[in-house]
Parts: sequence; structure tokens; C-alpha cells
Amino acid sequence: MMPPQKWKQMLSQAEFWYNTSFHSAIGCSPFHALYGYDPNTGYLQVSLEPGNSVSDTVQELQNRAKGLREQLARAQNKMKVAADKHRSDKEYQVGEMVLLKLQPYAQSSLINRPFPKLSFKYFGPYKVTERIGRAAYRLDLPESSQIHPVFHVSQLKPFLPNYTPVFF
Repeated sequence: MMPPQKWKQMLSQAEFWYNTSFHSAIGCSPFHALYGYDPNTGYLQVSLEPGNSVSDTVQELQNRAKGLREQLARAQNKMKVAADKHRSDKEYQVGEMVLLKLQPYAQSSLINRPFPKLSFKYFGPYKVTERIGRAAYRLDLPESSQIHPVFHVSQLKPFLPNYTPVFF
């Protein structure tokens, strides 16, 4: 077992590494973004020289902050574009049949299975009775179910009946 002092030293080193490594989202290290200088140099790179006034120094720090905000906005937009590639807009009409995605081991009031771990992922089909807002739908659930009948669109899947005949 490692002594607590060794753990503290290792955590300190990990924290130093994280705060001084380059982050692509902000375009510099978190330490440099916060303080305006690199920790290994030990001095502020924006210094008051005879030609620089305090307002020039403040202006330079404000420009750095503006650059950081722009860099973060670019990183945020890049992540949003990547996330939007996997999204799809779904809409259902009133009267349409849908399947409902539930946690099978937690929803025993809708359908009770002897081995809930092996039960179906989607339940139904159920009829859409009302559209509530842009992303919520009310379903016609059985009266014996003890769950609220309004669900987010991400929990619904269109029901496509399979009329393929089975031959033995």
C-alpha cells in the first residue's frame, strides 16, 4: 500500500500536467488561459515596459480573453456539428402506432415478465393520442399501467407491422 504522502505527490503531478498541457478547445494550456503566462517561465509575459501603459496592458489581456472566447466557440460548434450528425427529427401523427422504449426491469406495471433482464426493449404498439409541444407525445396505454402516458420522442419508435408469412 502506498503512503498518503506519495498519493498527494502523484495527484499534484497529475494536476500540474493537466493544467500545463495544450488544450485544443482553448488553444493554450488552462494555466495560460487563466493567468496569461506559462507556469514554467514564472513571470507575466505582459509587462509594463517604459512604452506600455496600464491601459495597453489591460487592452492586451482583453484581446487574449476575446481570443479564448472565440476559440471556445469554435470548439463548441465543432462538437455540436459532430453531435448533430447522429440526430434525427422524428414526428408522429395522432392515431399512428408506435413502440415504447422502457427499462424492462423497472416497468413491471406495463408487462410483467418472469425474467425482466431478458424481456423486450420496446413495448407496444400503442396509439399516439396527442402531440404535446415539439418533442412530447401522449400514448394510449392500458388502464392497468401505473406510468405517466406522456413520453419524449426519443423514447418512441415507429411501429412497422411485419406481414411476412412464416413457412414451416
